[in-house]
Amino acid sequence: GIFALVSSARGLLSNLDGGLAPTGYRYFPVYVGRGDVAATTSFLLTMLTLVAIIVGGVATTMILVAPAAVGVFAHGSGLAGHSHETVQLIRDLMPALFVAAIRTPIQRLVMAHHRWAFLNYTQVLAVVAYAATAVGVSLATSGLQCLIWATYTQEAILLITAAWACRRYISLKRLRW
Repeated sequence: GIFALVSSARGLLSNLDGGLAPTGYRYFPVYVGRGDVAATTSFLLTMLTLVAIIVGGVATTMILVAPAAVGVFAHGSGLAGHSHETVQLIRDLMPALFVAAIRTPIQRLVMAHHRWAFLNYTQVLAVVAYAATAVGVSLATSGLQCLIWATYTQEAILLITAAWACRRYISLKRLRW
């Protein structure tokens, strides 16, 4: 129950990107369609900077106010006895929110090039790695540590493969500063 609550809160917070996700859906295909690598690179770096500022601020704020946020949910529920674990889980998963937010514009660029199969395969690979990590770590530790490590494993695979896939679609040499 605690992991589901924190994961739901993390999912809600992932939507607080200032409208950058729809912007990426709109402009990456425009720049890709024109073959404008310099504009694509500039737009990607701008998106990554804005996401780092906005989502980094949200994640940092949640890490700092986690005890107060948990206090709101603990009133009149069974979570009151698990507030320490819930606070720790929020603090452990907020960096994963940041990593996922950084990954999203990179995946939007890959999507603009219609690399659907690549994204699907990497997502399946990430889910398999998540499950294997959760099972493997659960054999060595107790508690929710297995799910935290599995989440980071999944995000790392998705970020690394998306960044690798878009390397040929950007060029820092043609970037206009």
